Amino acid sequence: MRSTQAVPVRNRVIDLSGKAVFRQNPNAGMQSKGGCSLSRKKTGRRREALNNRAALIAITGVVFSLAVAVEVKGTQLRATERDLLAQEQTLTMQLNDEKNRAQDLEEERVYVQTKEYIEKVAKEKLGLVNPGETLLKPSEKK
Repeated sequence: MRSTQAVPVRNRVIDLSGKAVFRQNPNAGMQSKGGCSLSRKKTGRRREALNNRAALIAITGVVFSLAVAVEVKGTQLRATERDLLAQEQTLTMQLNDEKNRAQDLEEERVYVQTKEYIEKVAKEKLGLVNPGETLLKPSEKK
């Protein structure tokens, strides 16, 4: 039952109660339940297929772009890793050298505190001798 106050919208009429009533279009040929002709449905399906293909191409492009970006960043990270490993090896060698130097200095500190070192410095630098020793110095030729 149609109301006298209706608003036409494409192939249907919406009455004021909110119900949609479909019109029959005798010129459209065979019609489906929705009131659209089969040729219109085919056109819609073609458009939908094209839209699906476009979406698939766009998604593929985005995925490819992300793959390229990840590969580029991975290459940069591998180069950085190589540099850091080389730097680590250099620092490890420097650390070992400094440990050896510290050990040598510790040994020298212990040696400096011995009586042997004190006597050696007293003889060489100060010209002192132990009791009973004679100091012989070469004469200077003029």
